[in-house]
Amino acid sequence: MYFSRKTSLLIIALLAGLIVLLVVASNVFVAHNLSSLEQVHARQHQRSIKHLYENEVGALAALATDWANWDDTYRFMAEGDQDYLASNYTVGTFQTLNLSLVVLGNLEGRVIFSMAYDAQAERKTAPPPSLQAGALAPLLEAQRSEAGLLNLPEGPLLFAAEPILTSARTGPPRGVLLFGRWLDDEQLSYFEEVTGDRVALFPWQADSLPADFAEARAHLADDQSAVVRTLNADEIAVYTVLPDVYGNPAVILRTLIERDIYQHGLASRMLFTALLIVFGGVTGLVIIMLVRQMQEQGQELSDILNSSADPIAVLSPDGTIQNVNTAFEATCGVGRRSLFDLICPEHSDHKQALQEGLSRAAALQATRRVPEVTFQCRSATREQADFEVVFSPVRSRLRRSPRLIATLHDLTPQKQAEAHLRNALNREIEINRLKTQFLSMASHEFGTPLAVIMTSADILERYWQRQTEEERQKRFSQIRLAVQTMRQITDDLLAHLRTETGALEVRPEPTDIYALCERLVREFSLSQEKDVSITFQGSPSPLMIQADPNLIALIVRNLLSNAVKYSPAGKAVTLSIAQDAGYITLTVRDEGMGIPLDEQSHLFTPFFRASNVGRIPGSGLGLSIVKKAVELQGGSIGFESVPGQGTTFRVTLPHSAPVVVPRNGHAQALPVAPQN
Repeated sequence: MYFSRKTSLLIIALLAGLIVLLVVASNVFVAHNLSSLEQVHARQHQRSIKHLYENEVGALAALATDWANWDDTYRFMAEGDQDYLASNYTVGTFQTLNLSLVVLGNLEGRVIFSMAYDAQAERKTAPPPSLQAGALAPLLEAQRSEAGLLNLPEGPLLFAAEPILTSARTGPPRGVLLFGRWLDDEQLSYFEEVTGDRVALFPWQADSLPADFAEARAHLADDQSAVVRTLNADEIAVYTVLPDVYGNPAVILRTLIERDIYQHGLASRMLFTALLIVFGGVTGLVIIMLVRQMQEQGQELSDILNSSADPIAVLSPDGTIQNVNTAFEATCGVGRRSLFDLICPEHSDHKQALQEGLSRAAALQATRRVPEVTFQCRSATREQADFEVVFSPVRSRLRRSPRLIATLHDLTPQKQAEAHLRNALNREIEINRLKTQFLSMASHEFGTPLAVIMTSADILERYWQRQTEEERQKRFSQIRLAVQTMRQITDDLLAHLRTETGALEVRPEPTDIYALCERLVREFSLSQEKDVSITFQGSPSPLMIQADPNLIALIVRNLLSNAVKYSPAGKAVTLSIAQDAGYITLTVRDEGMGIPLDEQSHLFTPFFRASNVGRIPGSGLGLSIVKKAVELQGGSIGFESVPGQGTTFRVTLPHSAPVVVPRNGHAQALPVAPQN
């Protein structure tokens, strides 16, 4: 919060206005001069292009004069020797002289010989159709030197026509020789290379012209020699007319010139503006230092209020904010006009309570008491942030209108602490629930294997002598199977309890997942009693990832165990490994009973078992443990199942698993729970 004086603000405003006035006036003056200078510069470039065009015409006329005043040409016009044409008007001649057209006409204006050259194809070609239509007849019949521009239907043509004389330039003339060169893109490229400007042209009589050419034609038609137009910040264009040999407008020539003068002038203007700003800044700093004594009292109060960690605002009785401290701006945002802006629109009761508090504080101002009105509201700048507001009146002899100080206390830390305690309590309740569930599940699941053990033991004890060795081994196998079932149930329950209580850790290390899966498939194939074939598909080369091998083994064993357990004898189970960019995908596919469609959404729920498993033993915990083990390593698990056809599980793991430390700080070994 900064308490400035009106005097200092007025001085600074006047200084800023003076600087702005100087900057605007200087920029307008410089811009006008730059515009005039650019006009002159552009016209100079236009004259350079036109001079280059005239030089091209003059050079072409010199070539035509040299070839027309030659005894061989003079003799050809009298005798018609074809060797003259074959030896002189070759492709090399056209390329060397940069010609597009050669025409020889007799005294009657009839064309004796004509040939054109296509520079792009580098070959001779037929003369343009307009030549056959007699477009050159007036020039051939004139029997005099002519040079300039012809506006043919095929395009503008630079030409030079000379009477055919002897090498000594004596006569009488025997005809006219005409050299032509198309004023095409290649010729314009030559102009651009010489001048450094970009050149373009369009026929004067063209039906459709670009907008800038059409506008320029309208101005040039009013006898203007050239039209200058600014296109953008980087280029300025100048337009001029090139007349044909008869003095009629033939083409509009546009020259694009880089605005170097403008850019340099712009830099100068920016430098001058910067100097003015620096001058104004220095002057303003001096003024601020001079009026600082007028602000000491307000600054001292500002420092005190800004040192407070609580948001503080100075208000009028209607809630309008007059001044705030930095904590208020940081907490509630900049530009708040009223204290009512802080309240969310849906909390109308809070707004009413705030209005009542302001009214009470303003009313008590006259009694010279210091009331404190507290209530809670929610800030619009932060979601569901609770505040407690305390109002205090301001005693001032300089102002007649009453003012109030509003101090806001953020209740969010208090509520966060309460939420943390509630979460901790809920966690303890959840742990106790899991323990109770564990004991209930253990007592229920242990009943069947314990009954099997007790029954088999009683039979062995009472009828030992009557039983054969095969019958005794069968009873022993039943006891071992029951013990194994109890162990698996115990491991499942302990693993589920540890994953739910956060006592599980992930310790990734370099692991050859191909070798690990191959070993697990081999071990499982030897240990399983069903006639179910297990096939492993994958690259035989080492496939290294950063993962916890114990968790990988748990995942693979559980999925293989379920696939074999719920598959009929004679069916096949397949484990495959695929590698993608940054991920490994393990796929376990079986041909078993499948999962009912309406029960698939509950498959990873602890203690859930599908309705079609019948009497197949299991705890319903294996897949929930697998899902937790996959997610702890930053992976995902999904499945596809069709009842009666089989199920496919896909586990996707990153090449590098994250390190997970148990929430209680004590690592717990995760038992492998192969039954679901």
